[in-house]
Amino acid sequence: MALLLTAVLVQWKGSVSRLIFGSAALSPLALPLGLLLLGLAAHGAAFGFYQGILSMGRACGAQLFNLAIIPVLAVVVFSRERSIPRIIAVTGISMLICAVLFSIPILRGARLGHVVQRTFTRVPELLSFGLSRTWGDFGLQALLSLPAVIAAHYLPMRSVSSLLLGGSFLALIAAATLPLGIILLSQVTRSLAQGRSARIKSQLAHFIDALIESSAFVSIQMLVFAGVVIRIWVGPNFGAATRIVQLLIFAVPFYFVYGGLRSVVDAAAIKAHNTRNVLISLAAFLAAVAVVLSGVSLEYLLEGLAVSVVIAMAVLCWLTLRTIRLLFDLRVGWSRLLPGIGVAILLGACSFLLYRAFHFQPNVIVLICYEIAVSGVYFASLWLFGSPWLHFMLDTMISFRSSGLRAAD
Repeated sequence: MALLLTAVLVQWKGSVSRLIFGSAALSPLALPLGLLLLGLAAHGAAFGFYQGILSMGRACGAQLFNLAIIPVLAVVVFSRERSIPRIIAVTGISMLICAVLFSIPILRGARLGHVVQRTFTRVPELLSFGLSRTWGDFGLQALLSLPAVIAAHYLPMRSVSSLLLGGSFLALIAAATLPLGIILLSQVTRSLAQGRSARIKSQLAHFIDALIESSAFVSIQMLVFAGVVIRIWVGPNFGAATRIVQLLIFAVPFYFVYGGLRSVVDAAAIKAHNTRNVLISLAAFLAAVAVVLSGVSLEYLLEGLAVSVVIAMAVLCWLTLRTIRLLFDLRVGWSRLLPGIGVAILLGACSFLLYRAFHFQPNVIVLICYEIAVSGVYFASLWLFGSPWLHFMLDTMISFRSSGLRAAD
């Protein structure tokens, strides 16, 4: 599939460039994007294999090199040449080579005839399960990338950068929920197969509470210090992007809940519920965009697109919680969440007062230390309020550690 998409990008690079970037002048990006697709496909195959056999050391090693070290190195080494196509191309080629190296243990003992034989029996089974979910992945990526693509057709690329910065905050949340997905997919599947659905329901109730309260705290702190983070991250010249980024931060709690529960939904049913939910949310986004384009001036186009993303993410969060209720007969207890959300709002107000009244402009070290301190106050407050999910988590960790010590003895 990656090879096919690369061929399309190269063969019709002018048309693809106009479709994606709004200008045929950016067609030199077509081949580098194709190489990046190939690198991501090879990485996905190697990572997926190791994840499937629960060899998480190698799986996380592949993630670390291909999604963190290689992209950063490519930017650092080639930034002086100011060539975006070269940076993207080198990143894709390096990812492809790294994925092949990680695949050596997989391919070493493989017999070609045996692989071909199993291909005809296993690939249709995998495709029947996976293709229905592929459309959900496409829809989610469209939801995250279409705002910038649409804006690029009406505004200069520098203006579009504010949407890209805001999208980076959502990408950060996606990265934070990825380890949860890796663990929950296998754990929920195993528990359901062993008939422990009652235990899963109890654990899920605590997990959903943790997602909602934690996301409320994180998003409020991000909202207050968005300008500081932008200044530290990309410099003072992007201060005008703060308003757009703050609008997109309102989507963070919704996306956090979806990201934390998507693997649970996938594990609980063969039917692709996530795909349906994502496509409905994408339709809501497109409807909101249609309203923005027809009734909002170009001066406020970026704000309109950001609000459209927030609406779509809110719909996606609601649909995900609705699916959890249908699959597990589990409802969110909003009344028991009010103290935690109230504390998050109070701490956010204190941070806002410190930022505005006392002109608190920390560097990265001071900001990290401050957030660690505020987080400590937040979780201590939850403990004093008797937060069920926090007590459950600590009790589970203590019991797990005790059982491990007894086994070792």
